[in-house]
Amino acid sequence: MTDPALRRVLAVDDALTWVYEELRRPRAARLRGPAGYGTFAAGFAPGPRVDVSRVIVDHSPDGPHPDALAVEDAIAALDPATLDVSGYSIAAGLAPGANVEGAVEVARRDVAVMIVRAARSGRAPDWGGPPEFEPVLAANGKPALWQVIHQHVGELPDGTPLIAAHDAVSRTARVPDRYAGKFCKLRWTRGPDDVAQDRARYAVWHGALARLASILTLDTLCVTAPRADPTPWLPSSSPLWRKGSQDASSIRRTPRNIRHSA
Repeated sequence: MTDPALRRVLAVDDALTWVYEELRRPRAARLRGPAGYGTFAAGFAPGPRVDVSRVIVDHSPDGPHPDALAVEDAIAALDPATLDVSGYSIAAGLAPGANVEGAVEVARRDVAVMIVRAARSGRAPDWGGPPEFEPVLAANGKPALWQVIHQHVGELPDGTPLIAAHDAVSRTARVPDRYAGKFCKLRWTRGPDDVAQDRARYAVWHGALARLASILTLDTLCVTAPRADPTPWLPSSSPLWRKGSQDASSIRRTPRNIRHSA
């Protein structure tokens, strides 16, 4: 193994971008089977054999870097059920009824896909942003104006009147003073459950990267904690380096501009 002091230091998300670029280039040129494996092309006389096996030979001399193959194996061996995302504050600011546990369970199923997709794009997964709403529209396509209508519906035995209230669409007032007591209704276009699902996918992805950073031992790379923010939905930014994900020596070898970047 290469001397640890000579290994290149990369955050795990940057290392994964390199890994899948390394894996992609050779595979495009090495879609072939083992020597002598193939069949005769249909409609041609016996002669040169045409390979139709489409078998990828990863360990051929022109194959990917061994570190890239080791990372790929580590991703395949990840157990999504063991990823702890309890510290990612997925439910922060959401209504108590948001189905965070269900969102996490669904996100665990696609962890390998999320890792590969983010690595190939070079960007962290979209965490979705905050809940979103819009005004309820009237038939003309503009925000509807509502008002509360009170209606007499009867009386109690002692003569107390019974008043029922309901909302009704009001005409748009041309005089500002006539807007008093009128309001617009809002509807959620992106509710708490949608937000929880996006946050859960991001948290599971980030947790998987943190796990990879803690278990990978490579020949030419020293992989450190993810550079991506673990909880971008929180108002305060979290520190880059997560406790327990790397040792002090690897941090000292990290370039200053990377070590303190957000």
